[in-house]
Amino acid sequence: MSVRSDGPSFATVVIAEKNKARRRVSPKQHHARRHGAVGIHCGQMHRFTIRHAPLGRRLPPAFELRDGRIRQIFALQWRLPLVDEGCRIGQEYISTVDNVTVNHMRAIFVSLAAIAAALTVLPLWTDLEVYERPQAAPDAWEGSYVDLPSGRTHYVEAGSGPTVLLIAGLTGNTTVWERSVDALAAHFRVLAIDMYGRGFSERRNSYAYDRHTYRSQLGEFLAALDITETALVGSSMGGAIAIDFAASVTDRIWGLVLVNSAGLPFDTPAAKRLLHVPYVGEYLIVVAMPTILRQGFREGFYDLGNADARFRQRYSRSAEIVGFRRAVLESLRRFPLHGLQPEIETIAQTAMPSLIFWGEGDQVVPLEVYRGLRALMPQARGIVLHNARHMPHAERADMFAPTTAEFLKEAYNQRQR
Repeated sequence: MSVRSDGPSFATVVIAEKNKARRRVSPKQHHARRHGAVGIHCGQMHRFTIRHAPLGRRLPPAFELRDGRIRQIFALQWRLPLVDEGCRIGQEYISTVDNVTVNHMRAIFVSLAAIAAALTVLPLWTDLEVYERPQAAPDAWEGSYVDLPSGRTHYVEAGSGPTVLLIAGLTGNTTVWERSVDALAAHFRVLAIDMYGRGFSERRNSYAYDRHTYRSQLGEFLAALDITETALVGSSMGGAIAIDFAASVTDRIWGLVLVNSAGLPFDTPAAKRLLHVPYVGEYLIVVAMPTILRQGFREGFYDLGNADARFRQRYSRSAEIVGFRRAVLESLRRFPLHGLQPEIETIAQTAMPSLIFWGEGDQVVPLEVYRGLRALMPQARGIVLHNARHMPHAERADMFAPTTAEFLKEAYNQRQR
């Protein structure tokens, strides 16, 4: 093959003979050799690219010039034939220089513009889920509603006797307690509550989803149901809410059960830390919520088979309600999930009967938080359950419910003495 220079913008390429040294290179090598490329259209209209250099100038190392012929030619596009295939020897082909640098810069600019548009527009779709606001909870786990000054609250009630209030975690709802309710209801009046933004309780744009939001909801809820004292059982963020509320009304709380509870500092993955970044967090919470829920099941259950399809459907359904994503995002940003040491110390000073229940394999709130809670609450009992992760109350209800029931009976009897 010989090359005749016709100026900087195009060249005439004459196919002189088939290239004997057919050599392929990696896509990365191709990318490094694109500058000044020539597009060639051969007999079957295949498009190829070779580096072009005017005659008389030294060719790049990728080429070998002997007797006016280029002996080594590299195709730009991976897995395409070499340039001499599909072309007849001795036939001329005219082609213009392909300005790949400009084309690539244009593609990069368009891609960055598309990403910027997505980051700007997608957060506006945060609340575009299936339901506007349900008027009743699904199937048999129906529950009840109470209209509080701060908003409508959904809860499930079972049993009679001293009151025990169950509080679920960041993305959880009353569903996580359904496997434990019967065993607890044999001895207590059990109330499983959906905190604002979760389950089938109300969502409002005016909610800050900080400690004051949840303190107000719990205080108003107990007042609406004429409950003067109660025990609190909270899992994950629900445990942190229970700690915060119990510290503010210690005289009204006769027992505290923390299940894989937040409240002390622990390391979080970088992806979760990105949720705290303005706009980036809004974008991620929109596109990643289905993944977050699926990941929640994998992190919550030691054996994923224990989270059957019915449980997953019931747990996830309320995530489709308008306002759920905002509630999760604002709670992560505003609620002191890692900063409740003063409240924990207040509870310890009152010698409040406490039980700390933990799944040993928890990857969400690690075992080091359990050890920190035990150190700050010397009066508390501690149970670490093997073969369990972040949701032992749902996966191992056969262990959790009777153990918790026995502890709460002792705590209540101690209160009565």
